[in-house]
Amino acid sequence: MGNEKKKVDPVLRVATIVVVLAAAGILIGALYKHPYYYYTVLRWLACSAAVVLVWRGAVQGIKWAWTLVPVAILFNPVAPMHFSRDTWRTLDIMSAVVIVLALIFMETPILLRKR
Repeated sequence: MGNEKKKVDPVLRVATIVVVLAAAGILIGALYKHPYYYYTVLRWLACSAAVVLVWRGAVQGIKWAWTLVPVAILFNPVAPMHFSRDTWRTLDIMSAVVIVLALIFMETPILLRKR
């Protein structure tokens, strides 16, 4: 019964990987100057990636996944936060690293599990 909680649907795994890698890419891409709509898409994608990782963590029973909630709040597209360009560059890089590391830590136990 305990293992059922930690089973992750392959579709959820693939969706998580795609969303997180897309978000990380657009976050790193934000280091350059882009039109306003780029940052709107960035907010939606980064927030979605953080939410998916939190959800995935809940499915897998990973309690530390809740630490990604601040990333979701930071990139919330409904009530955006405003910082200087330099601050955003730092936050973008840090967020990209955090979400990719979270993905790696969620995927590693599944990949290492004996079949």
